[in-house]
Amino acid sequence: MTPRAAWRMSRAYAAWLAIALAAALMIALGGGNVTAFRAIQSASHVVPTPIFEAFWQSVTYAGDGLAVFAIAAVVLWQRPDAAWAGIIASVPGTLLLHGLKALLPVDRPALVLMNDGITVLGPALHHGSFPSGHSVAAGILGGIVYLAYRHPLARTLGMIVALLVALSRAVVGVHWPLDIAVGFAIGWVCAWVGWQLAGEQAWARTPRARVIASAILGGCAIGVYFHPMGLPAATPFRYALASLGLTLSGVSLARGLAEWRTDRVSGAA
Repeated sequence: MTPRAAWRMSRAYAAWLAIALAAALMIALGGGNVTAFRAIQSASHVVPTPIFEAFWQSVTYAGDGLAVFAIAAVVLWQRPDAAWAGIIASVPGTLLLHGLKALLPVDRPALVLMNDGITVLGPALHHGSFPSGHSVAAGILGGIVYLAYRHPLARTLGMIVALLVALSRAVVGVHWPLDIAVGFAIGWVCAWVGWQLAGEQAWARTPRARVIASAILGGCAIGVYFHPMGLPAATPFRYALASLGLTLSGVSLARGLAEWRTDRVSGAA
């Protein structure tokens, strides 16, 4: 591993973290969870009615753990170190997520508001609201893209996807805005930690690392085929994502095995 002088978060990256934390603080201190929740639900109807359910169910499905790993297969060919940063980031992200859910049991909007004028797309979940796991995953995805790519277009696209996934949790009626803001902040920090350990590191770009990452992400893509999450309108998206992730992981796996074989032959010679 290439040594780093210090673990220092850039000002731009820290600014996004500050925005998420400020939003969480404003909601918590101002008691605006319900108001913000209803505002997000209302704004979501900018999506035309004929595609409303399919669009938001597909967007929220993209934040599932298996789905995020399938999406991560997109970076495998060029940036296997970025894929590894995401894999590593998921470990503290998962631990923090489940730790906070156990310590701070919060009822979900469908139970608190008794479905009073709210939209619920998919299963009407009632407990374990804080924080949002999909938002943690979205924060990790957005953070890794931001750190791995310097081009403004790539960063902007990554942030748009990450924010849409996070906000979709309120749109489908299963999380409060506070859950989303805190979850996104957790994911954003975990992405930075994962990047410090794997991003631009020599070990994460070796053929062996590529092969292992390809196998992990390919396995997750296969899992997506069999993981509907009670979101029937997202089925076409789910199958397309699973196929894309499996194809890209397979191509990267073949490349890694070929490079690994070449290295072994060269070493033997």
